[in-house]
Amino acid sequence: MVVMVYALSWSKDVLSVTLSGVINADTLMAMVDEVARDYRFDDLRKRIYDCVAVTYFDLSLHDLKTFVHIDSAAFISNPNAHIAIVTDDQSVRKSIALYLQRFGQTSWQLKVFDTLADAMAWEVGGKPDDRVRVAEPTPKPAG
Repeated sequence: MVVMVYALSWSKDVLSVTLSGVINADTLMAMVDEVARDYRFDDLRKRIYDCVAVTYFDLSLHDLKTFVHIDSAAFISNPNAHIAIVTDDQSVRKSIALYLQRFGQTSWQLKVFDTLADAMAWEVGGKPDDRVRVAEPTPKPAG
């Protein structure tokens, strides 16, 4: 039995992605590939990633760098596909912070929300500096 760890839901100009379980690079790559191949990506104004049901985010720094490169190419295709992430999980927030360190210089806005309702209500626009910054991960002590 195959368990889907993501589900896509397209509307006129919003893509909602529900993620659950353990999320790794292979899962995200499959999802990104499916989205990139869809003709509706070019018309998106907002992507909502609901990560409330994620039990573990298993991404290395190398994985995050790979997704930064993929998103850089996607940005060229659609500079208006802003990103809303719904989570209360600290491991997800740390991954987002690392992602922003590498990809924070585009006109895509990225905001983190505690509830899906808040993410859906978000009116994208304004300046990139208006995006919500996520706390930086705490460095691990040497040793």
